[in-house]
Amino acid sequence: MLLNLPDASGTVSLIQDLSAPRSLLIVTQPSTIHVGGVPEGVYRNGQHIGTWDGTLFTLLADINNTVAIEAENCIFDGNGYTISGQG
Repeated sequence: MLLNLPDASGTVSLIQDLSAPRSLLIVTQPSTIHVGGVPEGVYRNGQHIGTWDGTLFTLLADINNTVAIEAENCIFDGNGYTISGQG
């Protein structure tokens, strides 16, 4: 079985040998929240969960996701909120 990582549109492809019976289990998990790049509000499922000004990310809600900060020399302010889930 070959699993290709998501492309720019988020599409994942899977190539599997079907010459014998196989099982495939797909488990959904919360997506990673990516912070970095253009300063903006950060949203998850329509909820405003943080702000990013290009240097400082401030959390505005509890979240159950992985956060990936894709910038250098920046500050993460949890602002009293909680990040939980698989890290």
